[in-house]
Amino acid sequence: MDGSTLGIIVVVIFVVVVLVIRYFVSAGVNKASDAVQNAWAKKKAESSPNEQVSLADRYGQAQANPGGTTCPQCGNNLPDGTKFCNKCGASLGDDV
Repeated sequence: MDGSTLGIIVVVIFVVVVLVIRYFVSAGVNKASDAVQNAWAKKKAESSPNEQVSLADRYGQAQANPGGTTCPQCGNNLPDGTKFCNKCGASLGDDV
């Protein structure tokens, strides 16, 4: 074998190794993604159909609503002066 043939073989082997590594890495990412989706599907199935979980609640970052009001229907945090909830549409004050 001459030098150019050996170089081509080395490059082909390198490309095959890179492709195999990328395949297994992406398969691992897909499995992790499937696990997350299954966990959310389970959480959704356990909750009542009308219950909507906010992103803050999902990630354990629910915070108090200083200077605002909370919807009595769904618990959404809203700014002061809001007449209707922007999440569930419930009336928050005097009927219009």
